[in-house]
Amino acid sequence: DRLRLGADGYLRLCMASPLGLDLKTPLRAGASDAELSAMIQTSVWGKPAGHDFDRGLGAPLTLMSGIGG
Repeated sequence: DRLRLGADGYLRLCMASPLGLDLKTPLRAGASDAELSAMIQTSVWGKPAGHDFDRGLGAPLTLMSGIGG
């Protein structure tokens, strides 16, 4: 139920998963607010329930300190 937008412009859907959305590229390409909103909504609607920490998949792909956690 949480998202994290990093300073690199990447919207993380789960801190333990590679799933996410690059927002920096469309922003720099001049995407409109409506286009960005649609991209974010699509990503959030596709966000899996729960998180990978509960699935026994091991450590997150990125250390928590590397993503501000």
